[in-house]
Amino acid sequence: MADVSLTNVNKKFGDFTAVDDLNLEIQQGEFVSLLGPSGCGKTTTLRMLAGLEFPTSGEIRIGDRVVNDVAPGQRDIAMVFQSYALYPHMSVGQNIAYPLKKRGVPKAERGPMVAKTAELLHLTELLSRKPKQLSGGQQQRVALGRALVRDPKVFLLDEPLSNLDAKLRGYMRAELVELHARLGRTMVYVTHDQLEAMTMSDRIAIMEGGKLQQFAPPQEVYREPANRFVAGFIGTPGMNLVDGDLSQSGGKWQFDAPGLSIEARNLGGAASAGAACLGIRPEGITLGSGPLSGVVQLVEQTGHENIVIVKIADDLRLTGRAPAQNIWKTGEAIQFSIDPDTAHFFAAGPTGARLNAPGGRTAFEGGHIVNRDSIDWAGAMPAVTTPFHADHTIDEAGFTANIERLFDAGATGMVAAGCTGEFWSLSFEERARLAKLAVDTCAGRGPAIIGTGAITPSEVIDQIHAAKEAGADGVLVLPPYFAHLTEGELVAHFEAVSAKSVLPIVLYNIPGNAGNAITPQRADILADLDNAVAIKESSGDWGNFQDTLNRVQDRIRVFCGPSSMFGVPATLAGADGLIDCFPNVWAPGCFDLWHLTKAGKMDQAWALQRTGIALTELFTSEGRTLYPATKAVMNHLGFPGGGTMRAPLRDLDGAALDGLLGGVKHLLPEPAKVA
Repeated sequence: MADVSLTNVNKKFGDFTAVDDLNLEIQQGEFVSLLGPSGCGKTTTLRMLAGLEFPTSGEIRIGDRVVNDVAPGQRDIAMVFQSYALYPHMSVGQNIAYPLKKRGVPKAERGPMVAKTAELLHLTELLSRKPKQLSGGQQQRVALGRALVRDPKVFLLDEPLSNLDAKLRGYMRAELVELHARLGRTMVYVTHDQLEAMTMSDRIAIMEGGKLQQFAPPQEVYREPANRFVAGFIGTPGMNLVDGDLSQSGGKWQFDAPGLSIEARNLGGAASAGAACLGIRPEGITLGSGPLSGVVQLVEQTGHENIVIVKIADDLRLTGRAPAQNIWKTGEAIQFSIDPDTAHFFAAGPTGARLNAPGGRTAFEGGHIVNRDSIDWAGAMPAVTTPFHADHTIDEAGFTANIERLFDAGATGMVAAGCTGEFWSLSFEERARLAKLAVDTCAGRGPAIIGTGAITPSEVIDQIHAAKEAGADGVLVLPPYFAHLTEGELVAHFEAVSAKSVLPIVLYNIPGNAGNAITPQRADILADLDNAVAIKESSGDWGNFQDTLNRVQDRIRVFCGPSSMFGVPATLAGADGLIDCFPNVWAPGCFDLWHLTKAGKMDQAWALQRTGIALTELFTSEGRTLYPATKAVMNHLGFPGGGTMRAPLRDLDGAALDGLLGGVKHLLPEPAKVA
């Protein structure tokens, strides 16, 4: 049931309509922002919720009660204003306690309530100070405390951060998000600042001219704006909006405007020939190459990137983004391209409706998988080996049997075609086939994530599309290999892949001997990519893993490999799961590392970790490497999924093989227990 609802609500002041037929349902515990320019009706809406204004018509409910005619003090709400409205002659403690005093709460009960609120807001040491002795951020927290101490059902916040400087606003945004998470109460927040709305809200209600334009989660508002107004209002820099014409020929749509012409894809049934508007985000423009041309009018260097304004006609300018190292001079001719898959189209007019097909792809097809909370992948997920017959064809039966065995042993998902030793040994067609086999075998038991071993962005994108067609849940994307890249080149590679990905991406920091590492610093940059949801940190360096975890876990999930070396400490540090190839030969041992640690059975978990470390040392000593050693032991123990090697790797033989099998016999004396 909605915690707050407005049904057909109108508010008029004489002949002026401030709120026009507003319908909103805010669920219990949601953080909803009312966003729009000055005069859009957002503050009037908040004041009607608070009881400071009464609707001309319509119904307002808080919980299961209609509150149209209920006095503000009886609505079980608390309001925080733009001005802190603190009593200057009262201390912090007295300001927080004042609402309790007005409600007749006995003095003996007020003290503990104030102390609890002060502790929650980090105000305990300031309780005796007067407002003039506080910073702006501290005063705002006191205002929040005065609302919080009443323990209301709903919080209403009217631009509470607008009087703070930029740095303090950023700090207080984080404070409010944390407070909301701890309280779990419904919060309705009015702002004209889209950054506040985008970073804090569960959903955003965008208003203009008293009308609701769109009510949706932040990323949906950004990726699928309902109309031209929303498209232009959300985003910094804003979306490029170009008036032109749509036409259709031979079943294909085309958009034309002075200086540019692009294919119009993903149009819905409402599209028709004639005047229309193209919307393209700055990140949808590739600067420096392409069929379109213009002249650089301005380059804004922000530090981490450059914002480039390009003039392509007398009254038409486009804004694009470029890496920080790409700098053009004002007046310089420039080539560029527009990715038609990221284009939005709107009907003509200031609030022209969106013409893209529902769910049509604009940068990411079929969804909004943009961060760690968009997936539920966790636990121990093996990177399954690809078995080859003696003639080097894939042993499909062995591949699927190994997946079944590992799920039975406790795996929570599978990564196929993702072992380091297979990056260069599988063709495009073979990866597509393995994706289909993995998806069919996983059959809902856990996610199927497919490795992409290609070098160029276009090759990776082709493999992602093939994995999507097979029904995969995600893709594992590694840096290019065989050529050393600069940081800018590596980031540009992942940016190009992410921009056209149709599946969520797991970044892969491959083992150090493969080159082009995703260092913690680089991971920090890549974690902001639109379609990155996780990283598999397999450097084999604990410092790298821990630093990466600390930097990115608030945005993307972090999986540790090798579990045999760091499974227990990684799980204790907060890793979301373990991904590596060791479970192929040591299951359920690798899985039990995770489950026992999560259950707090540390003696058993550490005993398994010691075995894992010994196995790792055995597999990687005396001239052996992990992937060939894994296959050799799988074959020795009779597990499916081993088979022969493909060049350039070779099967183990001679002393290297004998030493390996002798050590395994010592460490795993009862092979049947790991089957």
